[in-house]
Amino acid sequence: MRRFAIFALTAILISPAGASAAVKPGDVCKKVGTTSTVKNVKYTCIKSGKKLVWNSGVKVPAPQASPTKQNAIDYKFSDFKDLVTNSSKIANVAYVSSQKLISTNTSSSPEVQYFIGPNTNPLDVRYKETFAFGFKFFGNYPQPKTITMLFFNFQDKAWAENKYTEITNNPNVERISKNCQSSTQCEGADALPISLGTGHINFGSEKAGSLGSMGVIGLHEYFHLIQWNLNESAPSMVKMDLVPCWLREGQAHFFGHVSALRDYSTYLKITNELVTTNPSPWAKFTAPTIEKFLDSSCDGPAYNHSYDVGFFAVEALTALAGPDSTIQLTKLITAGTPFESSFMKIYGTSWSEVKKDLSIAIANQFVKGQRV
Repeated sequence: MRRFAIFALTAILISPAGASAAVKPGDVCKKVGTTSTVKNVKYTCIKSGKKLVWNSGVKVPAPQASPTKQNAIDYKFSDFKDLVTNSSKIANVAYVSSQKLISTNTSSSPEVQYFIGPNTNPLDVRYKETFAFGFKFFGNYPQPKTITMLFFNFQDKAWAENKYTEITNNPNVERISKNCQSSTQCEGADALPISLGTGHINFGSEKAGSLGSMGVIGLHEYFHLIQWNLNESAPSMVKMDLVPCWLREGQAHFFGHVSALRDYSTYLKITNELVTTNPSPWAKFTAPTIEKFLDSSCDGPAYNHSYDVGFFAVEALTALAGPDSTIQLTKLITAGTPFESSFMKIYGTSWSEVKKDLSIAIANQFVKGQRV
């Protein structure tokens, strides 16, 4: 999730849903890879010696019903001072404008090829639906033409290492271990650009209830593939280091949340927790501390704040100028225009004049009752 790497593609191997007849571990089955889900336990047909049998099964989270959306706040921000004055409205306005873009965009989705470990269940049980919905967000921008996605748990690490090398032609399997270090720490993910128009995403899949199970992490990583493809004539991946860390990771985290979380109440609850769950070298999220971070290179432990402070900065910029604005900002930077000049072109004011107001607007939201 943190660094950028290399892109891929290949063949979809989704196990067909098996019949819902009674299945018991160790019973004979007919075809390797066939799955059957009974009472929220997914069984997979595997080869054991010379026999084909059902494995011990993996519990699958029950799919959640789609909750209703909260009413939108009818408000349009005028400038950065307005973000400070009406900071409580930022989250709602940003969320609603993003959902509107998703609902109106029509785009051709990339060709996606899924590889799932023989003992693995993707954390997001609706992963196909999640990605199909998220792809619509980026209808105005170049998307990868082909993507491969590799899902694995700790038990399937050896399988994942072999499959990763086969898919990407890359023998360095360190990414697999980093994303899945143990059976209790296996929810990492990363995106790899391989060439313009092709990409690969790895998913550690063994922590139900995490952001991965909500689809946030998958769409976060997919957005990195969008960033790398913004400039078709000169792949953006070679210039992503010119983009401030709070912007490149904040964008991915914002678009991951706003695309995956389909109702506003869930979005608000989960994003409020970003401040309390991210390991922090800071005592408090104060405006001066935030402003200092936004102007930093965010090396070392401070990099973690590219996910929380970066998220809230991108959310505020989205509330002010719409979800396309930060994408256009990144596109200009990766095309070679310096950050300050790009910011002026997109937002009509200089970064040095408004960074203080942006920082205050972010800090204001964490006063009790200021983010609703």
